[in-house]
Amino acid sequence: MTSQNIMTINSPHIASIETLLEYQKPFINARIGEYLKTHSIACRRTYKIAIKKNTFDKVCQSLESKYELFSTYDNRATILDENFIAELWIFGVSSYSGLTVNIASCSLTSCEKSIEKLKNDLKEYSIETTPIRYEVCQYDTGGLITTSYSDLDNSAQFNPLAVPFIENIDSYIDKFITSNASILILYGLPGTGKSTFAKYILSKMQEYVINTIDKPIFNVLYSCDENVFQSAQFFDIMVYQEYDAIVLEDFNQTIHKNTDDQSGLNPLNKLLSITDGVISKRQKIIITTNIESKTQIHNALVRPGRCFDAVNFRNLDSAEVNNLGDSYSKELELQMKSISVSEFYAKYHEEQNSIIVSSKVGF
Repeated sequence: MTSQNIMTINSPHIASIETLLEYQKPFINARIGEYLKTHSIACRRTYKIAIKKNTFDKVCQSLESKYELFSTYDNRATILDENFIAELWIFGVSSYSGLTVNIASCSLTSCEKSIEKLKNDLKEYSIETTPIRYEVCQYDTGGLITTSYSDLDNSAQFNPLAVPFIENIDSYIDKFITSNASILILYGLPGTGKSTFAKYILSKMQEYVINTIDKPIFNVLYSCDENVFQSAQFFDIMVYQEYDAIVLEDFNQTIHKNTDDQSGLNPLNKLLSITDGVISKRQKIIITTNIESKTQIHNALVRPGRCFDAVNFRNLDSAEVNNLGDSYSKELELQMKSISVSEFYAKYHEEQNSIIVSSKVGF
């Protein structure tokens, strides 16, 4: 197997051969260019699996018999298949190896089928792991209730075209991860994609932590219950236990500008002390809220240095809806005006089912 340099697809939506070739080394430009003359690339997806330690060479040898494969010295490989282009790269952790697969294909449906195909081809080398572990907290009259679960699929099905108001999304997330600011606030109407984007951020943070700190498990403290701050135990958990990230979902009253500010007694003061006070550990905290305007969020929370950014999640306009629809299938005629992301996906699945039903012939 000849060692060669590899392409890297950084763009989530590749519109032309010329755009893709910018990422190629000269001596494989011709091969990739030839391939793309008959293959339209419009959609990109990423997933990660755990494989047995030190098996990347064997993985490549196995895939070489099934695909056209290029490899490199730095644990990367590129696959050309009839339906997709895939980049594989390996990163090591203490108990297993992580394999990241970037798929580029003509549509989301094709991407998903390609991922399943590769998962099946890699089944011999994959192992079960728990890359993201959630500690979920809620409050009732008896006190704090905590439960734990692990997310085995941390790829977070996310389409960057659903968030057109953030440019260079992966670069944006990298800046948040490495910044000194603790808080990222995602605000706006329900159904605009805040939770999906938060999960995608966690997947990128998990990747960063594994690569830089060599941790096999990424720990997240999560709550969608604003009453948890009534429990002193929740505050203790945030302060004294180690989490790689904290997610507070649908927190509206706690962060509102009209929150009662009695010294040290309200949830907001507790949150502020954790994010930028004497006891701060600079943990990354993602807060989602249905508050519709940044002016309605408490000024202390969005203070520069404490808050990395407050992003307004809004409905998509008609052009953005069409771009999102085209990334899944150019056969769909959604013809929508300004709608939320959740409304788009509801309509998309309805149209997709209609196409499937109408394509059936006979009894």
